[in-house]
Formats: sequence, C-alpha cells, structure tokens
Amino acid sequence: MRRLLFVMLLCVSFRPIHLLAEEQTISYTVNTVPSTKQVDTKKTYFDVKINPEESEELVVQVHNSSNTPVILSIDVETAKTNSNGVVEYGKYNGDYSKSLPFKVEDVVEYPSEVKVEAGETKEIPFLVQMPKS
Repeated sequence: MRRLLFVMLLCVSFRPIHLLAEEQTISYTVNTVPSTKQVDTKKTYFDVKINPEESEELVVQVHNSSNTPVILSIDVETAKTNSNGVVEYGKYNGDYSKSLPFKVEDVVEYPSEVKVEAGETKEIPFLVQMPKS
C-alpha cells in the first residue's frame, strides 16, 4: 500500500474572544503532546506520518497562567508561502497550488473554542482523518 507522508505543521491559532478596554496581558502557553505517529520527535510541532484512510488524534496542551479564566478561539489553517518565500499562517482567499492534495483544515476536526480556567492546563484534541489518497 502506498504510504502518504503527511507533514502537518498544525497552525493552531488561539485568540481570546473577550477583551477588556484596558491593557491586558495574555498569559497562556500552547504545547504539543507528542504523537505515536511523530516522525521527528525533536520537533515541537506535529510532523506526523499517517496512512491514507487512517485517523489520528493529535493533542495540544493549553496552560492559562493568569488569575482569570480565558475563552480561546481555535482555528487550523494550511500554511502558505508568499512570493518572497516566507511561510504565512492564517486565512487565505487565493488559489492553492494544484499540487496540494488537500487542505489541512479539510481533514482536521477540532473545537472552535475552549474555556481554560485560571491556572488550568487543558488538553485539546484534533482528530485528523486522512483522505483516501
């Protein structure tokens, strides 16, 4: 069976939903939980190899080091390279390369937002379902 190398630079964007008018410091960290499918265990991002039609749950830990709860908006996007060769993350309304077999956001299921209590560390699952090929 032909194996598909799926290198997923999980571009997870965590943005606070509610902000106060006063200056506020956002005090949270996001870390990956290594997957059994991780190709290079030294990487701090997901570099996973998943076969076609297989699924894998990838997990990130979010730690809120502030004294107040925070509600975070979560988004997954396919990374793009601009005309200067710089990798960009975020919404993209242009055309993707025809060589791109699929967009990351089309194969990953995840919560759209999560509430993390003050001092809490919460694991957030991302279910990757690889297409047929």
